[in-house]
Amino acid sequence: MRVVMRRTGLTADVLRAWENRYQAVSPGRSDGGQRLYTDEDLDRLALLTRATALGRNIGQIARLRSDELRALLMAEESALEAPSASRDDGAADQVRADAMDLVESLDGPELEKVLRRGALQLGLDPFIERVIVPLLRDIDDRCQQAEITPAHERFAGCITGQVLRWIRGTSSEAPGAPRITLATTEGERHELGIQIVAAVAASLGWRVVYLGSDLPPDAIVQATAQSEAQVLALSFVSADAARNALEPLRTIRDGLSPSVALVAGGSGAAEIQSDLAARGITVMPGLRELRAFLRSFR
Repeated sequence: MRVVMRRTGLTADVLRAWENRYQAVSPGRSDGGQRLYTDEDLDRLALLTRATALGRNIGQIARLRSDELRALLMAEESALEAPSASRDDGAADQVRADAMDLVESLDGPELEKVLRRGALQLGLDPFIERVIVPLLRDIDDRCQQAEITPAHERFAGCITGQVLRWIRGTSSEAPGAPRITLATTEGERHELGIQIVAAVAASLGWRVVYLGSDLPPDAIVQATAQSEAQVLALSFVSADAARNALEPLRTIRDGLSPSVALVAGGSGAAEIQSDLAARGITVMPGLRELRAFLRSFR
């Protein structure tokens, strides 16, 4: 049960209610009486968590088959992404303001709660574009002006990373899911960019192989090949970091199978887009382009 709670964000009480009252899943039992969940149970609970976050009543959807839940989520999320389904900018501003206050007070538990609620209220893309990105930019500016300390900036990055991992954990991998590996090259220690890509890819049903930051090119190539990934995604915060990685990127591109797509994101990648394109690397300027690429690739 602890694993399921960590992966889905459900509390023990809600999980028991979904099982006992709505028969959402039927876990087995160990000799000691502990609940034992299958991978299928975990995937199903993740689907139900996403559907209830979109406003569906658990009593109405608990008996749906997993394939029916996936179809429902695809329709719901496509509708939410449509231009006519605009988000309330005021709600995003409020979430961001509340989050900044909690960063200043170093209140981790409350900050995580505010960001989780914001993600559920706004949806993934608006949450990232209107809350996470401007919040981190504001924190960086205030740190540069000595209004807050580097410790506050590091603290905010840690909590944001936890929320993005939670979002990723509530997503359900589609049958026969394509695979994407995510990393940053040596010297690039900022990994929120690839954490954002991981959350977006997971929300689209991809299998995410998260490698982390500051990796040598040979290690990235080997892990991408071993995981049989169809896409490798990298992130660069600054143009200098991207320029310093141009030679390692050539090594990575040459070491990968030609069938593996290599994409890069972040403000640094956007500044040297032509240099990256010359090395066979596609730059993703934003979340909309990233989602379109991942959908078309599938």
